Amino acid sequence: MEEIAEIASEAPLADLMDFAIENGVDRIHFRAGCLPLLAWHGIARQVNTRPLRPEDTESIAGVLLEWACVPEAMSSHPQEAARALSFLCDPPCEGGLLHVAVSRDEGGLSLAVDVVRPISRA
Repeated sequence: MEEIAEIASEAPLADLMDFAIENGVDRIHFRAGCLPLLAWHGIARQVNTRPLRPEDTESIAGVLLEWACVPEAMSSHPQEAARALSFLCDPPCEGGLLHVAVSRDEGGLSLAVDVVRPISRA
């Protein structure tokens, strides 16, 4: 897990969702003022990068909204979304969907991104 968190630190923030799906990450947290956080089976590791700025989380929300089925007004202006918003995304890479919960606090947007993998049939 430590190695994956270190490799993730080299990925651009917008590519972290693809990285998560491809490497078995269960959840990613993005919050302004904090380092991104990756979680596997309840064990969390910070991504070794700079703390996120409010414009970083707004940019990430914009990428996720492009993949989501949401009204045009919200997808073109993510910072104008409601105080809390939850939606499902179908990212370009294969292997799972993303369930996104976006909330706003005094520091900016906070995003919790859960990777939803297909249930395999035995």
